[in-house]
Amino acid sequence: MIENTGARIKQLRMSKGISISKLSKEIRVSRSLISQVENGQALPSLPTLGKIVEAIGVTLSEFFNMDETTSLHEKDIIVRKNAHRMVFVPETNSSYQMLTPNSNAKMQFFISEFPPGDVSGSKLPSIHKGEEFFYVVEGNVCLRVGDSTYKLEQGDSGSFDSSISHEFGNPGDETAKVLMATI
Repeated sequence: MIENTGARIKQLRMSKGISISKLSKEIRVSRSLISQVENGQALPSLPTLGKIVEAIGVTLSEFFNMDETTSLHEKDIIVRKNAHRMVFVPETNSSYQMLTPNSNAKMQFFISEFPPGDVSGSKLPSIHKGEEFFYVVEGNVCLRVGDSTYKLEQGDSGSFDSSISHEFGNPGDETAKVLMATI
């Protein structure tokens, strides 16, 4: 899946008649980045990928499940334990395990792993439409939403308006896992 990310983006972008220039302006990234992603020279961060697919008109769930070979009925309902899609965030060591099947659901569901010292927003915090929900499964994380920072421990949960600048970070010595959902 990772190696097909750029090709999928290019195919979708071209099928919708969207130019690289228009896409880059809409999501506020350089044309060069879009070109590098489409040519397999770079991987977008999960927030940037979310903005790209939203601008193209599909959900992250639809994007990650485009080429499923299981039956139509099953792939719309179930993601088998060894079939979860993994997204690795460039410039960090964070990863996202996609849990949502291709059900055209408005909710995206995933587990995020944050190694010690890692920050999800990398150089730029995340901002996207909708609402984000979280549950700290393992470890400790810091959540910054707007100008406020919250220290979270295993078992803590909550939600926030994801159109507000936000990022998760791991100040601890052990990998942290956070169950997340976005709508």
